[in-house]
Amino acid sequence: MAQEFLYHPIGNYQIKKQPSEVITLRGNFGEVLEEGENIDINNSTVTVYDSNNQDVTSTMLVSNSVKTDPTNTKLQCRIKSGTDGQRYKVSLIAVTSEGNAYEMDVFMDIIEV
Repeated sequence: MAQEFLYHPIGNYQIKKQPSEVITLRGNFGEVLEEGENIDINNSTVTVYDSNNQDVTSTMLVSNSVKTDPTNTKLQCRIKSGTDGQRYKVSLIAVTSEGNAYEMDVFMDIIEV
């Protein structure tokens, strides 16, 4: 099941996952898109940063998992691995067909239970 977050301009979100879990994160940007505006998947990005603000996308983002939903209002990705006790930031940047860009940050704590 995907963990979905509704975009808010000054909001950021927090989740917890275990190191071996692979999860789907979905940012819902539908509330801020104008009629006919949609997410441009070719220009939108997902980046994962560790607690030292180092880009760890290549080790934590599942290959080819960044996509939109059928309505092109939600940006989603799949996240894997992580080090127990560490906090990561997943930054979803949705660029739209009108050239707008919206950023959603999800803070992810890795906890081995």
